[in-house]
Amino acid sequence: MPEKLRFGRAQKIKKRSEITQLFKEGRRWGCDGFTLIYGQNGLPHDRLGVLVSRKLGNAVRRSRVKRVFREVYRCNIRNSPPFFDILIKPKSRQTTDFVWDVCEQRDFFNRWQEEAKG
Repeated sequence: MPEKLRFGRAQKIKKRSEITQLFKEGRRWGCDGFTLIYGQNGLPHDRLGVLVSRKLGNAVRRSRVKRVFREVYRCNIRNSPPFFDILIKPKSRQTTDFVWDVCEQRDFFNRWQEEAKG
């Protein structure tokens, strides 16, 4: 499998301290359905975390939302500096019912990356 298509442990934000630091110091960028919080990480790659509240549904629904966001990220992220820690936080239950097509996915990540990675 090519390196670009992997989403391994190194690409995930796991520590609570890192998430807390991003909430305090990170920049916010959002749309109607969710907020993206990001900050530079000093690593040779981007990392992603998806925060899904219990208000959005049961464990099956929350896991599906996480999988969808990770796949969108994996397929559309540019592997170029500067590298960021990225948190995605859905805003409402309505977000979990969405179905993005490929154009919307690419458009969202391209707009964010143009702003963030310049």
